[in-house]
Amino acid sequence: MTLDLQSVVGPIPAGDVPAAWWITTAPVEIAAYDLYRLKYADYFDNRLKPLMDELGVDTARTWRSPRGTSLKGFSVPRGMGTWPSHPDYRPVPDGWRIDKQNNLLVPIRRTKADRDSAANRIMKDLHAVPSAERVMSGLARELHLPGHLYWPHYLRGTASIIAYVGGDPDRADVPYEVDESIWTRRTVAEWRELQEKAS
Repeated sequence: MTLDLQSVVGPIPAGDVPAAWWITTAPVEIAAYDLYRLKYADYFDNRLKPLMDELGVDTARTWRSPRGTSLKGFSVPRGMGTWPSHPDYRPVPDGWRIDKQNNLLVPIRRTKADRDSAANRIMKDLHAVPSAERVMSGLARELHLPGHLYWPHYLRGTASIIAYVGGDPDRADVPYEVDESIWTRRTVAEWRELQEKAS
């Protein structure tokens, strides 16, 4: 590994080592990622977090797919929906219900009036979560391995964007497409070395 890679990538956080990773220094990709982070901060701070505070919940539950990340509901906090004499009792907010199959707090949607309610309008507005996969280019959104499906994850480097996957693209069922004019694949050994230097 060269000093140049370390200066471009910066420290890699401790934790699991991916099966494969790439970097890009393309200004358009860095700008797209930075804009995504700004949009996510606005989404969370000014739209999602106020709703969570109003509902009295701590965790938003999302679903990730090749098309992006979507808000599915909220983890049900302790005591919500229990009987009123329960020591941790918290009422379910008006217009909301507990989806017991998925243990999620979601808007009531039984009738047309329910579906037109403020709760449903808010959830529809918050459904599409700003996500890197919606704005980054040059990497296929899905990596197919026997019995498994992986999506790329992205990190901001010092002067680059880092993309990584948990599966080995060299073993893919379908060739994993990478635009090599944008992304440069690096070795797992380099990832480990960057982690060691950061620790």
